[in-house]
Amino acid sequence: MKRFSIFIRSKSINIFAVMTIFVLLIASSSFAQTKKSLKKQLNNLEKKPLLDEILLKMDQEYVKVDSLEMTFEQTKNLMLMAQPIHSKGVLIFKRPDNLLWRFNNPDPTVMLVVGSKLTIHYPDLNQADIFEIEKYKDRVVKYLGLADSMMKLKRYYDIRVIEEGQTTYLLELVPKRRRIKQKISLLEIWLSRTSYLPVKIHYLEPNQDSTLVKIIETKVNADLDPKIFEYKLPADTKINYPTKDKKSKFIKESR
Repeated sequence: MKRFSIFIRSKSINIFAVMTIFVLLIASSSFAQTKKSLKKQLNNLEKKPLLDEILLKMDQEYVKVDSLEMTFEQTKNLMLMAQPIHSKGVLIFKRPDNLLWRFNNPDPTVMLVVGSKLTIHYPDLNQADIFEIEKYKDRVVKYLGLADSMMKLKRYYDIRVIEEGQTTYLLELVPKRRRIKQKISLLEIWLSRTSYLPVKIHYLEPNQDSTLVKIIETKVNADLDPKIFEYKLPADTKINYPTKDKKSKFIKESR
């Protein structure tokens, strides 16, 4: 029963999607573009299509973000389950590469990224998985093309902009590359027209599993307790290291 519970929860956490969102958050910290370069491009926005304008604005706004705290509601539809899985939680990000993703209910799960290590903890099951993700993170950066600008998303995705109301843009991203198609069939991101941060994210997987994340509240550059990323597992936690298994699915899927 415990194994089945972990299996279902792991199905509700698409590691590639998690790392994609993580890379989207940290990418601007390594952008090669200077503020002067961004300003020059922004001065020419009237000559650019709407998509280019949005991506450049994302570059500009993300540079200002040192930390993020987002409360969210997630709905996961799994082909294996008759009913959708609803959960709530909080995502906390701090530059350069710290991320805490906590699902509070119905099944408590904590995902923590500090540097090159990803820890997924199932407190009620007294188990945790620990992954070394440095190479995997580099591959996601490569696949997304975010080495120096959001503009490079266009190399890897066919992107369509839909204006929704007066407060958001909807970006529909369809992968061009085979390796990305193996992970995500469709990625939809609703962006605030003022902050250019996501307010809703939906992604569809090749097996027709789908996930919808609604951002309820966002705090930008708020004071964070520095100890928040010093998450410690209980001493009696059973720890698994999937990346040390030569047949690890995680490793295979990252190639």
